[in-house]
Amino acid sequence: MRMALVIVMFGVGVVRGIAELDGLLYVVCELSRVIHVFDTTTYKRHDITVFKMNDPNDIVACAATRQLYVADCGTDKPVNTGCLPKVKP
Repeated sequence: MRMALVIVMFGVGVVRGIAELDGLLYVVCELSRVIHVFDTTTYKRHDITVFKMNDPNDIVACAATRQLYVADCGTDKPVNTGCLPKVKP
């Protein structure tokens, strides 16, 4: 419930994916190159701009590699459609 409240409070857009890693909540929205980052304790927000990302579908976090992985359906190269391999938080 806390996660939903943060997203509604900050009005980030149409949410496509949410991931959590090390106390930070990562949110991607449709047609956005920005990963919104919320501290789950203080609710402070900062953003990461990913210029290779156009229209993310989902985001996942891997605790073992400490990486974010974003599925992007809007890449401009057909061979890359559907993925953005990783983003270092």
